[in-house]
Amino acid sequence: MKTILVLTDFTLKDDHAAHYALKLAQQLKANVLLCNVYPEMSTDMASGKPVFINEMYDNLETQSKNDLSELAGRLKKQLAKVTDTWFKPEITQYSKGGSLTGAINELVAGRNILMAVIAMHSADDFFTFFNIDHASEIIEKANCPVLVLPYQLPFLGFNKIAFASDLDHHNMNILKSLYGLSKHFDAEILITHVGVTPLGRVSEAYIIKQCLQDELTGTKPPKIQYRSIQNKNVVEGLDWLAEHTDIDLMVLVHRKRNIFQKLFKRSITKKLASHRIKPMLVFPGHHKNESLPLF
Repeated sequence: MKTILVLTDFTLKDDHAAHYALKLAQQLKANVLLCNVYPEMSTDMASGKPVFINEMYDNLETQSKNDLSELAGRLKKQLAKVTDTWFKPEITQYSKGGSLTGAINELVAGRNILMAVIAMHSADDFFTFFNIDHASEIIEKANCPVLVLPYQLPFLGFNKIAFASDLDHHNMNILKSLYGLSKHFDAEILITHVGVTPLGRVSEAYIIKQCLQDELTGTKPPKIQYRSIQNKNVVEGLDWLAEHTDIDLMVLVHRKRNIFQKLFKRSITKKLASHRIKPMLVFPGHHKNESLPLF
């Protein structure tokens, strides 16, 4: 069964993300899996740990399970208000100590995970285990698309989806997956390229033709357009797009970078995530075509 993975550390922002994910799951006819990962005791500590350390980690596990049950209960109450004509997702929970991305990829490998949903936290959220550093780690290492949500943004569906592409041929496979998502909302996909010089009409026509072939053909033509944004700074170009057009979802592909790039320059994806005003769906750049979600 298709499943949306919701990562939570039980903050208000995470609570909002869980309720947003529930409404999205209803639309996609997918189940919801609530997940909390808490710090795990290292092997060195386990060999000679005092009793109070042992109790502390036992308490973390107990608290995690209790808080997940409470969150699941609130979501089920919300579902109880929904009319019978709407799809009602099954809500389950998963609690584990250890690596956050390790737990995510373990779930992705064993279940039909469409995406992981996270709330965007700021560096000011000092006391949360799931802060901006963990959000960046998830974007960097998760083997599934990651939906990053701004706080308090209501779920109103997606009428226009902007797909920010470098026009690499691998992105066409991601577009086919994204097209499956768009059909649930009858949404328009706006393929967007930011560059110093705009592409000519011939290039634009070729891109549209590539996007309309194979799986994208049918009795009802897909709503796909192309837009070139002239800007030497990709982040500024996409920010302009988010602020001056009526898009409801920004989609990007996260490319892994080498050690020197990591030392001297933050990725475009992470720069956008740090001040995003629209939901942002990030596909992993290291995907295999057979691992792309079928929405």
